[in-house]
Amino acid sequence: MSSKGGQGPGPPPSGEERLQVYLTIFTINNIVRELVVELNLRSVEAFLRFVERHLGGSPGLMKIFKLR
Repeated sequence: MSSKGGQGPGPPPSGEERLQVYLTIFTINNIVRELVVELNLRSVEAFLRFVERHLGGSPGLMKIFKLR
């Protein structure tokens, strides 16, 4: 990935930053898995259709996770 401004890649993330990214991915993965079960959906694809229909797509999902 390149940084803003087209100056090429930035410095590699620190161990703490990398750990935070892994923990975030792990947490979101677990939440999605639980939602698939709780909402009686058959797959992650069904979950994504649910998100599109009921939350307005990715902006609604990002709002839930407070990513924007």
